[in-house]
Amino acid sequence: MTAFIKEPGLEMGIIEREKIFFRKIGAGLSLIPLDEKVSGVTITGCKYSLEAGSLLRYKTRGISNIIEQEKAVITVENGLLSYVLNNDISSSTIPD
Repeated sequence: MTAFIKEPGLEMGIIEREKIFFRKIGAGLSLIPLDEKVSGVTITGCKYSLEAGSLLRYKTRGISNIIEQEKAVITVENGLLSYVLNNDISSSTIPD
């Protein structure tokens, strides 16, 4: 299943097995479980990493991460995740 929405500064989609983000340093990334429990989730290249963990639909564990490496990878063993990538880095800065 491939589904996504892409607009300037914003991308949303579904992760079944793996999603790789290239050259998105500073972008905000939120992961939202579409199933009650998504297991075997590994997040690398982000401020908050995870190794073979679980994300639950009613918890906020996957919300508001930040990509910190040239390559960020999200892998899933069981379940579906939706993702929201905020590429508009200027919108996350606070004016002086």
